[in-house]
Amino acid sequence: MPKILTSQLTKKQAQLFDFVEKFQQRKNYSPALHDMANHFGVSIPTISQHVDYLEKKGYVVRQKGVKYSIQIIKNLRDIKDVQPNPTGEIFNISNKEKLQKKIETGLGSIFFTKQYKINQIYNINCLELMKNIRDNSIELIFADPPYNLSGSNFKMKFKKSGGADLNTNKGQWDHYGDIEFEEFTRKWLTECFRILKPNGSIWVAGSYHNIYLTGYLMKKLGFEILNEILWHKSDATPNLSCTRFVADHENFIWARKGKGNIFNYDIMKKLNDGKQMRSIWTRGKTAGGKRIHPTQKPEWLLERIVMATSKTKNIVFDPFMGSGTTAVVAKKYGRKYLGSELDRDYFKKAIERINQTTCQNII
Repeated sequence: MPKILTSQLTKKQAQLFDFVEKFQQRKNYSPALHDMANHFGVSIPTISQHVDYLEKKGYVVRQKGVKYSIQIIKNLRDIKDVQPNPTGEIFNISNKEKLQKKIETGLGSIFFTKQYKINQIYNINCLELMKNIRDNSIELIFADPPYNLSGSNFKMKFKKSGGADLNTNKGQWDHYGDIEFEEFTRKWLTECFRILKPNGSIWVAGSYHNIYLTGYLMKKLGFEILNEILWHKSDATPNLSCTRFVADHENFIWARKGKGNIFNYDIMKKLNDGKQMRSIWTRGKTAGGKRIHPTQKPEWLLERIVMATSKTKNIVFDPFMGSGTTAVVAKKYGRKYLGSELDRDYFKKAIERINQTTCQNII
């Protein structure tokens, strides 16, 4: 590994580093080059040169050509060994590749602190958990965030038909103002981009109310959208107002951080009677057993996602774990799991489901 001579940062470089660090702390995402250029009153090429130097010296990492991708290296002791050489000069020897290799082989922790472990879910805010995960550590993320539909508070009882009652109020966790919801979405997607491996995949669930905002923010952060999958619900609730079409599907964005992502084409073809798997998946919302969480996704859907875009022993991360379906499916198919769920009651139910699950298939 090449040895890079340590040198002090110039005043301008130190100010730039300080600006990036404080910007991230304040907004929970990284500044773009134009943000830094505007702040310091210099050109974008000049800022880019300074960022290149900071990256070369190991202070930051970024994905070239992608906005908001600059990341502070949080703990330099984990990334660098400082060793003297025979001449008495001090050299920094980068260990980033060695650390990443340890993470990939399971010999090193993906966490900054020892209080967290793989194959666990945590009753905390997803941003709190993700900030303790190292960069480029996760192979697959499935996120089923709040849809922000509860503000309408629409209720309908089906006493005569015997059908299930309809209630759009899912709980306090689903209440946001529009600006607040956009900022929250940007924050957790930014963290997902950071912790996802360069060849990792992310799936995000949504409805027509929010999926377009989600997709826009994902592209802006640097994700490449690969497919939109539609879950067509063959037993969808009718449109009771009779003023619009029946909303009988949910949207899922499948995206990647960089090239080389996993796609188990042959497995998907086998599951589809030897034919290519298409992007519209039709099955009733009641298929797969009783729901615990109001927005719970069925196991068959997560099984397709996990089997299609991960391998055994990969880490599957879910920032909005709900009743634990993602972890249950990951465990069942020989993957590692990790996630967070803020609601205490759903967290407990998720733990129960996970503990009752055993590894059944290695695919």
